[in-house]
Order: sequence, then C-alpha cells, then structure tokens
Amino acid sequence: MKEGDILMFPDAVTTRGQKHLQELMEVKAQGDRAILFFAVLREGGNGFLPAYEIDPVYAQLLEEARDKGVEVLIYQVAFNDLEISLEKKIDFAPE
Repeated sequence: MKEGDILMFPDAVTTRGQKHLQELMEVKAQGDRAILFFAVLREGGNGFLPAYEIDPVYAQLLEEARDKGVEVLIYQVAFNDLEISLEKKIDFAPE
C-alpha cells in the first residue's frame, strides 16, 4: 500500500503476520538472528511505516520486534525474464 511517498503494510488485518512477528521475536530471544524481509513490488515510495490504522496490533508488534533486535529489511525489487533483483533499499519513515 502507498500513501503519498510512504509505503505501508499491511493493507488488511493480518493475524498470520502478527503470528510471524511473534515467532521472529522468539527466534531472536533464543539467540539466533531474525530477519523480516519486505519485497516491495511497486515503484515509488521513499519510506516505510506499518499501517497503524488498518492493523494496530501488527503495527505494535512490528515496533516491539524491532526494539527486540529483529532486523527489518525493506527493498524495492525489479523483475526481468531471468531474475528478481534488489533495486533500492527503503528505510523506515519518521512518524
């Protein structure tokens, strides 16, 4: 989802996404590296925020996961006939 120049996720309530964030926090708590990777399939956008108004639970869990050391990587990707490539790293937008 995109509002202005900001990319957002999720575009609907995602209990599955909430569960994944909780699992990633458990992985990190056990001492392992935990990474959440967002592949942005649309062009444009220069920042990322969780969609607080759509799924406040997911937004809160994402903040908690980041605070606990879960790495969140956001990249715009491009497709061609043979590959998918990482085009641009996208950072969290200031709120």
